Amino acid sequence: MPAVSATKVKLWSYADLMSLRVIYWLLRRKTPDRDLMLLVDGGGQVLDPSAPFFTAEGICGPDLLRPRPDLRIVPGKISGSPHVVHTRLETRALAALAADGFGVDGIHRLYPYVTAAQIEQALDLEKQLGDNLRRTA
Repeated sequence: MPAVSATKVKLWSYADLMSLRVIYWLLRRKTPDRDLMLLVDGGGQVLDPSAPFFTAEGICGPDLLRPRPDLRIVPGKISGSPHVVHTRLETRALAALAADGFGVDGIHRLYPYVTAAQIEQALDLEKQLGDNLRRTA
């Protein structure tokens, strides 16, 4: 059950996503040629489940801290939404502009402090997330 919202659009907290990734890894069948070991420190804490996530069904989840070189997900900042580094500009806002017909140059004119590479990374991340939703639906 998501911690933030259980109805309509489900909003999962950062802790929810970390827990789901660990549960998924624990439940799936392990093969030595494909699976990395789950690292646990001396206090029993799982190390780095925020890393990129791949499922047997072909779903690829981004790194939960650095989904792209110039994008960040910071728990507590912008409700944990992916955003351009050192800004509060969410990737889904840039994707909405692209869906409305704005190209990278048009978006850059609206947000001159964001580089074309950052815009392309944001659009790529949102495409990846959208593809994952369609694949599971």
